[in-house]
Amino acid sequence: MQKDFSAPARCSAWVPGSCGELVQGWHPEWDEPVLVSCPINRGSRVRVEVQGCGVHVPDLRPKTGQAVRLALSYLGRPELGIRVQVENPLPQGRGMASSTADITAAVFATAAVLGEPLKWAEVGRLACQVEPSDSVFLPGLSCFTYRSGNRIRLLGSPPPLAMLVLDPGGAVDTVAFNAHMDFRSLRQIASTTGEALALLQEGVQQADGKLIAQAATLSARSFQVVSLSPLLEMAEHCARQSDAMGVVRAHSGTVFALLYPPDRPDLSQLARTLAVQTGCRVHLRQLISGGVQVEPE
Repeated sequence: MQKDFSAPARCSAWVPGSCGELVQGWHPEWDEPVLVSCPINRGSRVRVEVQGCGVHVPDLRPKTGQAVRLALSYLGRPELGIRVQVENPLPQGRGMASSTADITAAVFATAAVLGEPLKWAEVGRLACQVEPSDSVFLPGLSCFTYRSGNRIRLLGSPPPLAMLVLDPGGAVDTVAFNAHMDFRSLRQIASTTGEALALLQEGVQQADGKLIAQAATLSARSFQVVSLSPLLEMAEHCARQSDAMGVVRAHSGTVFALLYPPDRPDLSQLARTLAVQTGCRVHLRQLISGGVQVEPE
């Protein structure tokens, strides 16, 4: 039965952001670029409401509007009027999945309003039509072909880990970065990407944060041949100084993070110390499982 849209309907969805990627590179078996995002306990809440005509989105959120229009067309309701509200504290262009969180939350919320929930793979393919996307909308930790959205491998839920995010500012245009990607260099790190993915999978299966940190550090270092970051050396120095388990990199962004056990007591003080030493903003965050929370309103 077709839903009656004479009365306004409203729904919200929340998707976490990330601190870069635990692994990013070239999948040796799938033969295309992949990533595993590093979901954190900050994210985007998007509310959609059936209202009026056309798709209305906040200023500076054109990608979110594009995603809603794609979802409406995909679900056979391109004529439906939708008003979108976005609450997202994540900075844009840092590699924190701000756009992906907005885009996928908007698609999930739109589908929920229509009463036609979408599968993970459908959302991934729609998101990748807007831009190369992170895997934060997928449950747990997930390996994702971030340019096509055609392949997903769910790795499982990570153990609890604390992280200090080093934010030097600046911004990277995700679309431009991927448009100029050096695929020859990316293919050169395929074996290392495979090794990092295997370490990450083992770390998730054994709930071993040290293995997860090893995988992230390996990926961060190997990606230097694709995109050189002068901040990696600083991040690794900070990790050694503070007995961190490893580093996480935004492979197409500016932020880094240091990984620690969740019960380490001195992280707030350490954050203040690192902010002085590095000149970065330093935030205490937690590694969490990715996924979406959808709620009718």
